[in-house]
Amino acid sequence: MFEEAAAEARALTPSRGRDVRLAEADFALGRFATAAVAAKRAFPEIGTAEEGGVPDGWRRLHYPVEEGGFLIERAREFHLDPALLRGLIRQESVFNPAAISRAGALGLTQLLPGTAKPLVKSVLRVRYRRAFLYDPGVNARLGAAFFRQLLDRFGGNARYALAGYNGGPARMQRVLAENHGRSEDEILESHPLWETRDYVRRVLLYAESYRELYPPPPAP
Repeated sequence: MFEEAAAEARALTPSRGRDVRLAEADFALGRFATAAVAAKRAFPEIGTAEEGGVPDGWRRLHYPVEEGGFLIERAREFHLDPALLRGLIRQESVFNPAAISRAGALGLTQLLPGTAKPLVKSVLRVRYRRAFLYDPGVNARLGAAFFRQLLDRFGGNARYALAGYNGGPARMQRVLAENHGRSEDEILESHPLWETRDYVRRVLLYAESYRELYPPPPAP
């Protein structure tokens, strides 16, 4: 009766208890974005460097994972850190397979059709169909492949690859060329897009939380 529980909670006077009940009900219903917002209201430390003081059960309401754990396999396929892949998806779509951005990016990993088309050809080896981007498993595979390409392009540097994922690889390449010899932190702070700088920080913080909250299973 989670739908009824959510409706009852919304009728309560604003309080931490109300937000916790909302977060639990919405999370159980798969409404991860609203659950995360409610959990953040209840525990403002979540999503910051101070979130370690929040009980893990409440933190997990802010950090959902994919049903069935299929991202573990996608991460292995493309030699990625599963926590980093989950952190990227948490930032991109809050695990909503139907998410659509204002720019037209779609699905879990928020791929633009123009980015997805060559990936469909090289990874899936079939003709592109828009419906692929709404399939969580397929979208995640394409997004993981794209992130792997970016990691390879930027010498395995996850921060530069994330900046390329968000703000475009060509822009990140220009930032590197214009800041040759500077430290990694200085290079990232020189990125012209505040959104991209914030994106990198958030995904890395989220990845650390995923590592702590969902330890990877032993390799087969």
